[in-house]
Amino acid sequence: MLSSMPEESSFAAAAAITAPDSPLSWEDAAASPVYRDLSTAKIGVGAEAVDFALPEFDSHTGVLEPSGRVVRLSGLRGRPVALIFGSYT
Repeated sequence: MLSSMPEESSFAAAAAITAPDSPLSWEDAAASPVYRDLSTAKIGVGAEAVDFALPEFDSHTGVLEPSGRVVRLSGLRGRPVALIFGSYT
């Protein structure tokens, strides 16, 4: 099974940026069964992913604006797709 658990050095880096007013430490969060479940891949390489849809945005003006169209994962079948999840908070 694939795992997306960070390397040990990532744990140290995350601990250094944990919010000072957080009731949990990075170690507390990383030890949580919920965190472990969320950070463990549920499908393997080559397995079919669950289909989903997202709104499409145009950036031809330099500003992202909704195009009114929808992009479905199933519509990209046979093409390489990279899903990048992150937080900007």
